[in-house]
Amino acid sequence: MSDPKKYRIPVILPENPVTVLTESAALLSAKLALAEKINLPSVTLGKTDGEPQEVTSMRATLTNDGYLLYRDKKSLYISGKTDRGTRQGVICFLTDYLGCRFFAKDCEVMLPDAAREIPEFLRFTYNPTFDFRCSFYKLALADPEYDKLHKLNPIRYARGMRVHTFYDLAEMPGTREENIGVQPCLCDENVYRTVLGNVRKWLLEEPDATVISVSQNVSYEHQLGCHCEKCAALNARYGTEGGALFAFVNRIAREIKPEFPNVLIETLAYRYSVTPPQGMTFEDNVLVQLCVMDACYNHRIDDQTCPQNYRFAEFFENWAKVCSHLSVWDYHVDFAFYQTIFPNYSILYDHITYYAAHNVVSVFNEGNFNSFCGQFEELRSYICSELMWNPHMNREAYTAMIDEFCRCFYGDGWAYIRTFMEQTESIAKGDGKRHFSLYASPDSILPYDAEQCDDLLALFEKALAAAQTPVQKKHVRKASIQALYYRQYCTNSHDSAPNERLYRLMKEADIERITEGAPLREITDFAASVRSW
Repeated sequence: MSDPKKYRIPVILPENPVTVLTESAALLSAKLALAEKINLPSVTLGKTDGEPQEVTSMRATLTNDGYLLYRDKKSLYISGKTDRGTRQGVICFLTDYLGCRFFAKDCEVMLPDAAREIPEFLRFTYNPTFDFRCSFYKLALADPEYDKLHKLNPIRYARGMRVHTFYDLAEMPGTREENIGVQPCLCDENVYRTVLGNVRKWLLEEPDATVISVSQNVSYEHQLGCHCEKCAALNARYGTEGGALFAFVNRIAREIKPEFPNVLIETLAYRYSVTPPQGMTFEDNVLVQLCVMDACYNHRIDDQTCPQNYRFAEFFENWAKVCSHLSVWDYHVDFAFYQTIFPNYSILYDHITYYAAHNVVSVFNEGNFNSFCGQFEELRSYICSELMWNPHMNREAYTAMIDEFCRCFYGDGWAYIRTFMEQTESIAKGDGKRHFSLYASPDSILPYDAEQCDDLLALFEKALAAAQTPVQKKHVRKASIQALYYRQYCTNSHDSAPNERLYRLMKEADIERITEGAPLREITDFAASVRSW
């Protein structure tokens, strides 16, 4: 191997650089040392004295996390509108020019066939479509470097509270658990004054917060907000069960805008409030987060053959008409069955590209946030992070990205994994008449067929045999959980041997939950069906 010192390239920083720049410089230097014969005199990060005027002009075109690449004879300049934007530029340079891939914490590679030639006349700027991008998976939450390496930018909420804030803002008595489904009366002047006071208090405590959530408490499908005479009248006036909520949020937004002009008031379109209001326009400092909770995850949002989604697409179009800042809270896994097959890989692409085409400013992708799972969580989080950064990639590029991930993550047997993904998605789609939600039972997602299921399990055995490294084999074993769980669930099997194998695989993968709400218990009786776990 060549001596990395021979190709070491100076990285220049501004005076007194902030932490995000020093960390970016350290990462860049480490990767440059591994790249042989790269044709760069130096790299300059951030805004520096003496930078070319053209760099300054290019920076003026950037927004939020946008970045620029500029090269002259002296240096390659990587800079953003913000220091975080500069970091995004460093990550993009590493991936686009050095072939670095940050697939997962235990799978970072530098592709051997990546381009190393940096054009001598490089002038490039990029502004991401979505201002805020969040991957809400356990693997991302457990790794402090994940957001940095995957160009994510979660919203910085006041007090870190992103949702269901009336419990605290309205100072409701009792615990959250006691108040599930309970909403304050939003026509009560005392409630308004209490919430307004706490909104001001939270924002004064955290002057760097960009968003504060003023949002309904958690509820279930059958639960509604207050239905006193005044609230009911507002709901009727605006044609939505969220009428009183939205009028309340607008009032808060108007009140705080003079004091906090750069803060957005976020509220949810969720459960009973998902229907957009008629005859109401939101204040320009309101951010509405539309929750894609009742969508079908086997069809495109705008698929006219899917009544459930086509109705939601109409909601979406109407929401875009009444608010200038529209956010989406999307869902990626089966929350009722964390470990089963959930073949929505093409739908992930369809959803995010749809949001980009409809001027969404923020995407929150909720996966298995409170436990690791067997549903390709590493792949899902990776490809959706990349899609949020570049939602304009075509489907061919998206497919190639999945292939590249699988090749590196699963090793030489990766094609078997891809066959599994393609076959399960094809079976689920079938004649187009199958619909499933984010709380679907395994047998409602895929019709059970014993021979077909054996063939799917065999693909993982072949992938395992072909994998070369212990880490790759571990990845394959973890991915196989979904196929084995699917079979054992659908057959309601009391066969202790495969049940125990499944349990051991889940423990090896540090899986803590069967569902969003149910922990994985210590199992000793493996003759008991997985349905009882």
